[in-house]
Amino acid sequence: MFLLDHNVKKIDNMELARYKSQTDELASNKLFRNDNGHFTDVSKTAGIVQNPLTFGLGVAIADINNDGWPDIYVTNDYNEPDYLYINNHDGTFTEKSQQMLRHMSHFSMGVDIADFNNDGLNDILSLDMLPEDNHRQKSLQLEENYESFALMQNQGLYKQYMRNMLQLNNGDGTFSEIGQLAGVSNTDWSWCPLIADFDNDGYKDIFVSNGYLRDYTNKDFLRYWGDYKIKKAMAAEPFRLMDLVNAMPSTSIPHYIFRNNHNLTFTNKQVEWGLSQPGVSSGAVYADLDNDGDLDLVINNINQPASIYQNMSRENNNTNYLAVKLKGTGKNTNAIGAKVYVYIPGNMQYQEVNPNRGYLSCVSTTLNFGLGDNKTVDSVRIIWPDQTTQTMASVNANQLLNIAYQSALKPYTPAVAVNKPVFKHADPVIDFKPDEITLNDFKRQLLMLFMYSKTAPVIAKADVNKDRLEDLFVSGTQDSPGKIYLQQPGGKFREGSIVRGSTENIGTTAAAVFLMPMVMVIPTSILQKAVIRSMNPIPPN
Repeated sequence: MFLLDHNVKKIDNMELARYKSQTDELASNKLFRNDNGHFTDVSKTAGIVQNPLTFGLGVAIADINNDGWPDIYVTNDYNEPDYLYINNHDGTFTEKSQQMLRHMSHFSMGVDIADFNNDGLNDILSLDMLPEDNHRQKSLQLEENYESFALMQNQGLYKQYMRNMLQLNNGDGTFSEIGQLAGVSNTDWSWCPLIADFDNDGYKDIFVSNGYLRDYTNKDFLRYWGDYKIKKAMAAEPFRLMDLVNAMPSTSIPHYIFRNNHNLTFTNKQVEWGLSQPGVSSGAVYADLDNDGDLDLVINNINQPASIYQNMSRENNNTNYLAVKLKGTGKNTNAIGAKVYVYIPGNMQYQEVNPNRGYLSCVSTTLNFGLGDNKTVDSVRIIWPDQTTQTMASVNANQLLNIAYQSALKPYTPAVAVNKPVFKHADPVIDFKPDEITLNDFKRQLLMLFMYSKTAPVIAKADVNKDRLEDLFVSGTQDSPGKIYLQQPGGKFREGSIVRGSTENIGTTAAAVFLMPMVMVIPTSILQKAVIRSMNPIPPN
């Protein structure tokens, strides 16, 4: 059992790094091992992060690296990055979020893991709070400022941004984050993501429940809150908590549901698919409640009855499906951790039996595969939790397959792909590392789209010492001069020296060649006063 937890104490942003190395057994997540009905806390020995910065909101279990062993993804609200625990096959895990993800959500909420592009690899969807419309983006307190972000980086809290993250599995131990490209990054104060095929076309769609009872990050309210405390302090009166609660605005927001466009992008269908009713929601599940072959939705609402949405895909579009129910062996009666592959002409679908989904929610262990216009399935392959496999060929659509584990099955051996890369990593041609510029340009110009101080250094090429080999000039900063690297026979470079006060071996022509391709202009007078010292230069013809 994996137990999510979070700290109830406020920690100052300046002290986050100090707390990362501490242990807080009351605030950290827990992993309990089932020893014949008795649960043993193995969190520390298993490698589960135990620091007090943990603020767990979502957890998903899936074989993320496709090695046959279940891994764990944990979302953390506030400053602590998400955790991605890779199974070491010996009862321990290694946290590899920073090695596998380029960035992640900042205020992470719910999470779901599924293969949305039908390549047989599990992808990850985590939710945040970025509104879709410009008005709410401006009226709510959103992302931290530049200096707060830099402070997080300096304290080892990794790159986190306030938007939904759709992590596309690259199959090599890394992910590419494509939430903005896919069109699913902005869904307001979101809680529960569900990745499933809701229109039975053979590709998984995305449902998102959202809403928060009070907009306590509303900027007008934050201003009111400050004025209220000052007035009460001046009048020597106590604060009345309910006065503040009642002053917070409340905004109901419709759910989001995105149709998979089969090309790594999604289209918002909340109006067309009948989910345009505003509300305040959290947990949600999908299940085929009426056993007609499409997935219905049950959504938990705050201060309202739960919502039930009947899926009409089968009735309206006459689509086909295949449902699979597995019966495991021993105590794993639901075959948790099993994998099912369904093959039809030109397409392959993949699902795992891991019912924990979204946010505080658990779905049915019956897997539903949409087949579109296909009335038969070429084959169904099952990989059981013990890594044995069985295959069923020529399966008719529109039925529920009940499959029980059989003994003496063949062991599953995954095919090892032999990749012949088009490119290979080359060693750097020059040994150069720019000095970090810590200026915050936004302090001077609030409307700048990016910081111009971060555009340096720039690079230019020219044969400055007339040896018929192109050399490189890397511009400097206000604190460090530029550098010239002279090309040597064989393609290597060595750093040359620039001596001021002479014009030997460099002239106007070389200066012009340098200046033309450069973004930041270097005065010609500087170059005219420079001399490049090199070993045995070849004189010009």
